[in-house]
Amino acid sequence: MRKDIAVICALSTLLFSCNVADDFENLTLGINTSMSLGTIKFSEASLFELSDIDTSVIRYDEEGVMVLSDSVVVDLIGDNNLDDILSVTFPANNKAPIIPGGSSSAGDYPVSTTVTYNMDVSGSERLTEVTLSRGTISFSANDALRDVTCTVAEITDESGRPLSIKPGQSVNLSDGYVIKPATGNALRLQYAGTVHTSSNLEAQVDFSNMEIFSARGYFGRKEISTTVANVKIDEGTNSFLSNVEDIYLVDPKIDIVLDNSFRLPVGVIIESLTCNGRRIFLKDGYNTTRYIVNEGRMSISISNEDTESGDGISQIINKNLKEVSLSIKAIVNPTDDDMMAPAGTVVPDVDNYYDRNCRVGTVIRFGMPLWGVFGNISYNDSYDVDMAGTEMILQNAVMAIAGTNTFPLSLSLDLYSVDYDDNEKRLTKETIVIPSTSDNLPADETEPMVLSQDNYLLTELDAETINNMDQVSKIRLKIGASSLDADKRRYIKIYKGSSLDLRLTIGIQGDLDLE
Repeated sequence: MRKDIAVICALSTLLFSCNVADDFENLTLGINTSMSLGTIKFSEASLFELSDIDTSVIRYDEEGVMVLSDSVVVDLIGDNNLDDILSVTFPANNKAPIIPGGSSSAGDYPVSTTVTYNMDVSGSERLTEVTLSRGTISFSANDALRDVTCTVAEITDESGRPLSIKPGQSVNLSDGYVIKPATGNALRLQYAGTVHTSSNLEAQVDFSNMEIFSARGYFGRKEISTTVANVKIDEGTNSFLSNVEDIYLVDPKIDIVLDNSFRLPVGVIIESLTCNGRRIFLKDGYNTTRYIVNEGRMSISISNEDTESGDGISQIINKNLKEVSLSIKAIVNPTDDDMMAPAGTVVPDVDNYYDRNCRVGTVIRFGMPLWGVFGNISYNDSYDVDMAGTEMILQNAVMAIAGTNTFPLSLSLDLYSVDYDDNEKRLTKETIVIPSTSDNLPADETEPMVLSQDNYLLTELDAETINNMDQVSKIRLKIGASSLDADKRRYIKIYKGSSLDLRLTIGIQGDLDLE
C-alpha cells in the first residue's frame, strides 16, 4: 500500500506545483485505488503440511491418489529368537574305553576302536551339514595313548580331509571345519594307533563352547514366539486426523512386506489386529490371515475385506487414532493344520538352510489413501504484510478474491489481521467460501473452479479495521475444508497435482490531506 500511496502523492505534487497549492488551504485529494494483499497458494502436499505432516509419510498410489503412510520395521525371526529354529547339543562326557588288541613281536598293542555319539537335536530334525561360529574339540588321555589318533569322519576341513587329533590337542572347529553328521545325527570317533600295554585304557573327547553358524537339513515344525508390531501414528498424520471432524476412508490397508532370507518355509499367522488397544476382528482361514512365506520377498495386504465387519479398518480411522498393532506368529515348516489348508497343500520335509545372518524381516505400513469423505478439516497459516506509513484516511475498502481451485474440497477462509503485539482481529465480516471443483479427476484432467472478474468473491471491511490497517504486521488465515458433496457422503480422491491459487486484492476509497 505504501508504494501505491507514494505514487499518488507524487502525482499530487506535480498537479499542485507552480504555486497553485499556495492558493488553497487544507486541500483534500479523493483517491480510489487498489492494492494486492498477497497470494495464497497450496499444493496437495503443502495444504496437508499445515498440519506439520512430515513429507516422508506422504506417498502416492499407482492412480496418483495421495496416501498417508506410517510404518514400523520388525524381525519376526532374528537375533532374539533365532535359536528357536534349531537347538543342537553336542555330546558331553565322551569317555571311550580303549581295548588293545593282540601284541606284535615288538610288544606293541594295536588300537582300533570306533565310538558313535549322537548329537541331541530335539524333535524330528535331520541335519546334513553344520558349520560353527565358535567351538573346540579336545582329546585328553593318559600318556599310554600318546601314539593314538582320534579321527572324526563327519568333521572335515576346507580340503575335505577328516579331522584328526592326538591326545593333548585342541582344534578350533570354527576355522573352516564342516560337520556332516551320519544317519541319526551321529558322529563316529575312530581311535587308531598303538599302545605298549594290554590293559584297558580310557580316552575322552570334549566338545566345548559350541555355537552353530549355519545348518542344513530338516529342522521340523517350530513355533516361534509371537511378535507384536506397533505402528505408531506419526505426529504429522495424527495432527491431520485430529484436525478433521468427520473422516471416512474407503480403502485403507495394512501392507506387510516380508523378507525371508532363510531357505525354509515360514507360516505367518496374523493372530490379532488392535487399534488403540481395541480388537478389530479378522476373518479366519487360509490365505486370509495365514500365509506361507518361502525364501525371498512376499507382500501381504490386510484390507477392509479381511475384517469381520467388512469395514473394520475404515472404522478405526478417526481423530483419536494413535497406534495400530499386529500380533504375528511365525511357524517354521508349518503343517496343513497350521495353515488351515487341505491335506497335501504344505510340502513336508523340505530341505532347510539357515545361518546366523538370516532373518524374516518385516516392514509393516499402515496406508491411508485420501479417498473418502472429509468434513470440517481445519488449518491455520499466516503471512507477513507491510501496511505501515499510510497517510490516507480510508472510507471504504472491499476485498476481492480471484484464482483457481482444483481440489475436490470446498474451502472456507477466515482472515484476521495481526498487529505488532500479536493481537488478532477478524478482518472479514463473514467467512469466505471458495467453491470446490465440480468434478473429481486427476489434476491434469479436472476442470478447475475459476474465480475471475465475472465472479469475484467480494467482502467489505469495516471502518475500524480500515483505519487501523497501518498497525497490521501479518494476515492470519484460518482455513476450513470439506469434500465435494460431503453432506451426500460422496467419496472423493485427493490427487497429486491438486492446487489452490488465490489472489487477494483490496479496493480502497479514501481521502489524502495535502498541506
